[in-house]
Amino acid sequence: MKKSNLKTVVQPEKNGLAHSYGRFSEEGERYIIEKPDTPRPWYNYLSNDVYHAIISQTGGGYSYYKDCKLHRLLQYEDHRSDRPGRYLFIRDSESQKFWTPNWQPICKPLASWQAIHGFGYTQILSQQEGISVELTYFVPRKDPCEVWRVRIKNKSFYSKKIELFPYVSFLLGDYYMERDFKNILLLYNEGYYDERNQMIVAFKHPTTARPYKTFGFFGSSLKPKGYEIDAEKFLGEYGYLSNPQTVRRATTSNTSVRGKEMVGVFHLELELKPHQEETVSFVMGMVESKSRAAKMAHTYRNLKTVEQEFQKTVAGWKQRLSTLEIKTPDEEFNIMNNLWGKYQLLQCTQWRSAAPYNPGEGGRGFRDSAQDTEAISILEPQRAKQNIRMLLKNQYDTGHAVAGFSEITGPWEIGSNTGILGKGDVAVWIPYMVTAYLKETGDDSFLNEKISYLRGKKATVWEHCVEAMHHFSKAQGPHGLPLFWKADWNDAFDRCGIQGKGESVWLAMAYVRALYQMAELATFLKKEAVSEKFKKEAAEVTQRINRHAWDGDWYLSLFTDHGSTVGSRKNKEGKIYLNPQSWAILSEVAPQLRKHRCMKSVEAWLDTDFGPYLFSPHYTHYDPKIGRITAFAPGTKENAALFSHAIAFMIVAYAKEHLGTKAYTLFKKLTPFNPAKEIDRYKVEPYIYPEYCLGSGNAEMGEGAFTWNTGTAAWMFMAAHLWILGIRPTYQGLQVDPAIPRQWRGFSCRRMFRGCTYHIQVQNPHGLESGKVEIYVNGKKIKGNIIPVSKKANKVFQVLAVMRKG
Repeated sequence: MKKSNLKTVVQPEKNGLAHSYGRFSEEGERYIIEKPDTPRPWYNYLSNDVYHAIISQTGGGYSYYKDCKLHRLLQYEDHRSDRPGRYLFIRDSESQKFWTPNWQPICKPLASWQAIHGFGYTQILSQQEGISVELTYFVPRKDPCEVWRVRIKNKSFYSKKIELFPYVSFLLGDYYMERDFKNILLLYNEGYYDERNQMIVAFKHPTTARPYKTFGFFGSSLKPKGYEIDAEKFLGEYGYLSNPQTVRRATTSNTSVRGKEMVGVFHLELELKPHQEETVSFVMGMVESKSRAAKMAHTYRNLKTVEQEFQKTVAGWKQRLSTLEIKTPDEEFNIMNNLWGKYQLLQCTQWRSAAPYNPGEGGRGFRDSAQDTEAISILEPQRAKQNIRMLLKNQYDTGHAVAGFSEITGPWEIGSNTGILGKGDVAVWIPYMVTAYLKETGDDSFLNEKISYLRGKKATVWEHCVEAMHHFSKAQGPHGLPLFWKADWNDAFDRCGIQGKGESVWLAMAYVRALYQMAELATFLKKEAVSEKFKKEAAEVTQRINRHAWDGDWYLSLFTDHGSTVGSRKNKEGKIYLNPQSWAILSEVAPQLRKHRCMKSVEAWLDTDFGPYLFSPHYTHYDPKIGRITAFAPGTKENAALFSHAIAFMIVAYAKEHLGTKAYTLFKKLTPFNPAKEIDRYKVEPYIYPEYCLGSGNAEMGEGAFTWNTGTAAWMFMAAHLWILGIRPTYQGLQVDPAIPRQWRGFSCRRMFRGCTYHIQVQNPHGLESGKVEIYVNGKKIKGNIIPVSKKANKVFQVLAVMRKG
């Protein structure tokens, strides 16, 4: 990353960036793991636009091409285990001892071991039997493959003859079909060794039911002595991966495979003189033609090309992460918002339905992708624009949208304007992502672009947004609130609205917020009559919410099909829910006094050292009128867990009310740096956000769960940049409206906006949380707190913003 010219306003606070399992590097760009047996596998995401590798600190995990369900390359035991993986077995020819630098799957102590997760790569460094190994995995910038660069050095004073057995386990198709019908799916398998290209080719023969024709391949830069494709022959009869027969005996069958479980294994020989080092590379990938596999195998046999591509990959990720940079007095805040939180956001935006804990859903959820798109519009507006096009193609012409879709096979479900349409909330996220993109770019001509609805009819982007609002104006229940159907944001409320009568209070608030955003956009476009119509609808829905859903100290969550309430003081369990309180503030539904009562109720009923529960008290018995939320174990998933995404909503609500200290304090609770998240209790990766931590009623409260793939990354990014730091794009320009902790005496930010670079220095001489902001642009004071859009591109602006009392 280029050296920043940002100035730190005060000396950074001391932090806890290290623990017994690992630590951040000094600059924060690498996470260094010192013990292989972390409490849970700690993963990294390596990817380009078509290929994704999920890799743990020991090389475990899986890879796929385009879709993790349909084009799975590798086998994977999900949830607790990360096996099988991308392992390198090493055998000393003389002593016949063997080990893996990965530590797994043998799991015996090594003389030394360390793993590094970086942006775009993972590296394992180990030493055993006088042999040191640096094993680097990365996904190149464009090709659908992953490359292993292996540097092996003889650290002893004696010559060494060693044998290498790189290993992968092929799946090569539909993950769920393979899991359910493995005995049949194996019969489609074929694998052989292509001697000319020094690669193993493995694939499934296509059928009518599975027409996708893809090829897996595994190549080596060093000509192998032998190879193994038959999984049973590699392991041996009743054999285990920790003691495979092929490695133990140093023999391979060198035969093709048809109709059997397949692995990719080479047998390579090296002779190393004392202190001699050799480099070997391996490449594995999935392609749609054998000729492309051969080309890539040839390309990545060249060690010079491997090194060049690795350096370009690392440099490319650094460039992507450097487009927006902040410096605050809190180093932990800086690391999450400049680096790891941003990296998580970019990765899960691209690969929305793949995760270590959910390896085979495939496709992408509509609401999740819309929220990611809203967030990345700040970082990569052109990618956001592409995402908007993709999402709008999955909207019905009635205004509603599908719950999710695959870019290969299409939508997950097809609905109509009658009956139950799936998840009730999905269309409400459309105006959020579109207006976010427009404010960031000023590209209002995009509103006139025509994009097909799901059934083929075309409409402009503006019309897509308007139809989304019309959908909610029609799909309302007895209290005049939006219908719930199978879910609102909370998917586990899957029985509340299945008869088409249940109503969501939260969704009503989200609808009001969307209406105000559409009204603001209409005003900007000089469509005043349309703007007034949106405002009128927002006011009417707001009135209904306050009339029917206020419970005395907080807002209800929903009305079921049967007319009963959820989230009321009358309920024995599930009395108060977090989301209606935060969104009452975000949507401006709550009058000022009720806002304060909502916040006090959250703090009194829900808050903990880890942040607030999703609701309280937790459910203890299944209620078929509410749904699976009541069947989950207490404190897990939606049953009163510490749900990160929902906590992020609350952070934004505090910041919107200019309660900077409260917003910042809650932000810090949610980060992995929270001292309450003691690592043997927290267990999961201490450098990214989990979906939730175990919460109310759970003996293991505070344990993290379901990492990487979560909307938390998007909302925490927006909470930090748009609301705590308060640097927000508007139609008129760049607004500076901080809500920071009192102890900060300022911060700085370098940001691109509409083709220009802004170096923003915020000073807080009076220790305020918020207040009037006095702004100077290139030394000249401007009126108000919005920096006007520059009439010329490629300009650099020096901005000083001083927070004043009053």
